Amino acid sequence: MSGAGFNPYHGGVGLPPGYNYLFPKSHCMIHVFQTGSTPPWQASTPLYNHDARNHKKFFVPANMTVEEMMKALGCNNEKADKNVLTEVTEAGNGRWLRGMKFSGGNGDKMKKKLHELGWNIERKRSGLPGQGPLSGSVRGGR
Repeated sequence: MSGAGFNPYHGGVGLPPGYNYLFPKSHCMIHVFQTGSTPPWQASTPLYNHDARNHKKFFVPANMTVEEMMKALGCNNEKADKNVLTEVTEAGNGRWLRGMKFSGGNGDKMKKKLHELGWNIERKRSGLPGQGPLSGSVRGGR
């Protein structure tokens, strides 16, 4: 549902009635794996990014901070270090390699904007043909 991530002043879900939304200029596509307690790089069976059963897809403004994105993805544990986002890179044949790791306790990394990490169209993270989406794994719910 479009606008489902908004928590407007009027309650409910989405934009206030009668309002439109102006989108930021740059976005990136993000696939977040849902593999339970086993991270994607340790999965015993192949995980394919075209198989929608193992991940959720997001179209994210590239000017969003890592912290904002993690909170929007449900990383809301009161113990900041338990909120973790790990970038993963496809190694082929449904296998994944661990990339950058972001922990809620690391304030400097958490303040970075996604485009500062190269997670935007300029670094081929648009999802267009030949440009794979960013893939990641998160943990840190209550």
